[in-house]
Amino acid sequence: MKIVPSKPTRDIRFQVRQMIVFFEDNEASFAHNYPILSGKTIQQFKFHHKNYMKTTVFNQNQHLTELVKAMVDIANKSEHAADCLMTMILKR
Repeated sequence: MKIVPSKPTRDIRFQVRQMIVFFEDNEASFAHNYPILSGKTIQQFKFHHKNYMKTTVFNQNQHLTELVKAMVDIANKSEHAADCLMTMILKR
């Protein structure tokens, strides 16, 4: 999947969804390279991001990690931070 950097007016929730899709598409690679990040479940993700989750629905069976939580934290700080993070992911 190709991730397109967002324009400044793009909704941060959309950006975060894109980052999560990127993570899920590359989950095996992340698990191999960053085993310490593996193992967080969607329930734990919801617990830490209640406000964000109020407007977003994820597949209950997907495993999310500290990496994704960190990305959400960064993206929620500002649109500029979200754009910087998207650019960083694109350069991987």
